[in-house]
Order: sequence, then structure tokens, then C-alpha cells
Amino acid sequence: MKTTIKQCGGTNYAYKVEGVNTDFHTMPFGRQLDDMRKIREFMEGATSYHVGCKGKASLSAVRQWIKERKPTQFYAKWRADSANWKDDSVEIFYKD
Repeated sequence: MKTTIKQCGGTNYAYKVEGVNTDFHTMPFGRQLDDMRKIREFMEGATSYHVGCKGKASLSAVRQWIKERKPTQFYAKWRADSANWKDDSVEIFYKD
């Protein structure tokens, strides 16, 4: 299992979920379905936490949280920061 933390278009992704391809978010929609099903199942049994992003970029705040917390599996998807948009927090689902 590899960690993926990337921006793709206007969306940021951070995930490390067993059985999910590291590049699933860039595949055509039809090829994403199995991975999306695995992520949904993971989210149902995972703990939810809101990573605070005030005063810093959301992508770096999530990276820092992952580095400090060291969850075995996690998933987060959120709108990328821009000149017109900035999240105060990002919801991440994780298992220790």
C-alpha cells in the first residue's frame, strides 16, 4: 500500500486504502468503480476527523497531520485551495 497525496484538477486527494490503486483518481470513471466501492466500505468503518487548515494550505496541513498521526489507512478528498476558495478544515477518514 502506497500513500497518495496529490492535486488533480480542482480537487485534492490524500489516501492509503488497502486494495485501492495509487492512481485511481486519474483513471476513466468506469475503471474507478471498484476502487470507489472499496473507499466507501473503508469510510463506513473508519474514524472521521477534521484537520484544521487555518493559516496554512490545506494540502500541507493534511500532509502534516498524516506525518504526525501515522494512520495505517486514510482517505480524504476536498476542493483545492484557490484565490477564491480556502477551507478551514478537511475531513479525513482513518484507521490506526
